[in-house]
Amino acid sequence: MSEFLNHPEFFNEPVLLSEAERDNPLKVLREFFADYRLSELRQMLQDMQGICLTTDQPPFSDPQRRADYLLYERSLVGLLEAAFILVKGGIT
Repeated sequence: MSEFLNHPEFFNEPVLLSEAERDNPLKVLREFFADYRLSELRQMLQDMQGICLTTDQPPFSDPQRRADYLLYERSLVGLLEAAFILVKGGIT
């Protein structure tokens, strides 16, 4: 279980970003995409997807949880692609 679930003050709030990063989130995105290419990110997610869909271990032993993961993974890829466009286009 995630430690964040034990802290309701974290719900819907950034917890890893510093104050400077909160003030300039585009910098965080630029640094992220300096370290990772979209193709690498897609491959990592595909690898995780394979593990999650082929395990009998909870929480992915439940078909609904696997379906939830697939939707999350698709949304995350869309988010990464949108962030990549922002960084590539230099939108500030």
